[in-house]
Amino acid sequence: MTEAPRKPVASSNRLIEFLIPQGEISFFPLAYLQLLAVAEGLTTLRDPFTGLVAHGITLLLLLIHGGLTDNIRDRRILLGLALAPLIRLLSLSLPLAGKPLVEWYFYIGGIVYVAFFIAARLFGFSGYRLGLTLKNWQGQVLIGLSGIGLGFIEYLILKPEPLVPEFYLPALIAPALVLTIFTGLLEELVFRGLIQQVALASYGRFGVNFSALLFAILHIGYGSIPDFIFVYVVALLFGLIVLKTDSLVGVTIAHSLNNVFLLIVFPLSFGN
Repeated sequence: MTEAPRKPVASSNRLIEFLIPQGEISFFPLAYLQLLAVAEGLTTLRDPFTGLVAHGITLLLLLIHGGLTDNIRDRRILLGLALAPLIRLLSLSLPLAGKPLVEWYFYIGGIVYVAFFIAARLFGFSGYRLGLTLKNWQGQVLIGLSGIGLGFIEYLILKPEPLVPEFYLPALIAPALVLTIFTGLLEELVFRGLIQQVALASYGRFGVNFSALLFAILHIGYGSIPDFIFVYVVALLFGLIVLKTDSLVGVTIAHSLNNVFLLIVFPLSFGN
């Protein structure tokens, strides 16, 4: 008796859609993603000035190309991608030497917020479109609490120095708020909100992977392959959660808690 051929498993097809671009592929955003990886590699492995020049050239190309193209989808993803080299240019060029690292997050994040709001307005993205909604808030809170565990894993990988000198509660409030507003919320708005949305329009489900790769590329500067892999996997997971729930709330809480515990709580608790 001959067994009838089985149909491909739907879940396998969906996994392929997430990992490999399907259909007509726009080459240029993928090429710029590689340029950003090269620029980050030069910043880390050669010297910051070379990386600064590479990121500057990439930003200029993205703005010119995005402004000249007639394809609306390409224009959006290219201009959205421009936020990535902008973030790195600010971190490399602002005259913040000697200031506490917390202030770096504040000043750089403030400028990136302005660029983000300009891009969101240019694209016609509302807060709801970006994921600023409280759908299933109980589930979002549970997702958010996972950030503590994620922060512990990343602490074991990086062992960073604490942002503050001692575990004194009043002195922790301002740094925790800065990390929440200028890293957790801002980075989710940029990467899982704006960039993932325009990437989904260009690449379908692969847009989640595109955004995750970009986010991981901007962590090359830590000089840790395990952390690069960890950040990529978490970014991919966050992107899938946003795609499923249409909300940034849970991943924003998780991202914020990850950073607060990674850079403040665990270094003060377990560091020397």
